[in-house]
Amino acid sequence: MQRAGLFASFVLSAERKLYPSCSLWQQSWPLRRARDEWDQSSRPKNHNACCHANDEPPRGRESNFMYIVHAPDKDAFPRKLPRLFLGGTIDMGKSPDWQAKLERTLKDKRGVILNPRRPQWDDSWKNDGRKIHRQLRQQINWELGQMERADKIAVWFAPKSKSPITLLEIGLHMRNGKLLIGCPPEYSRAANVYVTAQKYGVKVFINWNTFADKLASFFEAEGISS
Repeated sequence: MQRAGLFASFVLSAERKLYPSCSLWQQSWPLRRARDEWDQSSRPKNHNACCHANDEPPRGRESNFMYIVHAPDKDAFPRKLPRLFLGGTIDMGKSPDWQAKLERTLKDKRGVILNPRRPQWDDSWKNDGRKIHRQLRQQINWELGQMERADKIAVWFAPKSKSPITLLEIGLHMRNGKLLIGCPPEYSRAANVYVTAQKYGVKVFINWNTFADKLASFFEAEGISS
């Protein structure tokens, strides 16, 4: 028992160094198993929780909870779970954090949320095409790759924002059936979004609550809600 405890402590220490902004329970199955075997006697049953970067995650592989992956972390979760990418307004971190609000709304579902909003963002990573900062390039490639791998892409246009990158994102994915768009009439380019979405058969939700309910129903339709 003592050896198991020492081994699990070593594993968890390694996880924290390798994945500083990713939840421990988003790591590989062998690493999760080490802690399961060490702490099986105290594992809570029927625990619903959001597996977030700074939260203590539920113990055990049978728990229902939401994996949350922030840029630029790598994928480390069961492949069979449905993935939802949170596109939409960020404005270099200056917009309201609607992604965190949505994470709280969906925390009792079971799946994966891919959140491009970094916990730490450096304003020195300027969007300058003459010399692209390494971290900015990493961020852009992370978002493009995760949108390709996601099952659905949720896009929220914050009222009165400009959100040019979000317009680019919906243009990339308007025809592939992945988009779930939330766009209130107060968004500065709402007319462009409405007309384009109508042309390509993409439904737009103008109210936050109906938008969030639709995202919840995505996980329920997969048969894995809590």
